[in-house]
Amino acid sequence: MDERKHCSKCNEYKLLSEYYKAKNKPLGVKSACKECLKPSKQNHYQNNKEKYKKAYKEFMERNPFYWNLYPRK
Repeated sequence: MDERKHCSKCNEYKLLSEYYKAKNKPLGVKSACKECLKPSKQNHYQNNKEKYKKAYKEFMERNPFYWNLYPRK
């Protein structure tokens, strides 16, 4: 049986797979669905783009062989 949850923003019942994971919540997912959180996540990225670029660059410096683990297209 597919488990459903009530979204706190759009007030619809959706499958648990339509929510981001959250280990600290009782059902293991956030209270709002992915579709409702998408605009705020995009806005956060746009406002903090340099922070994300810096973190990516540091990750690649620490893990130089990261891309060699996956076959290239």
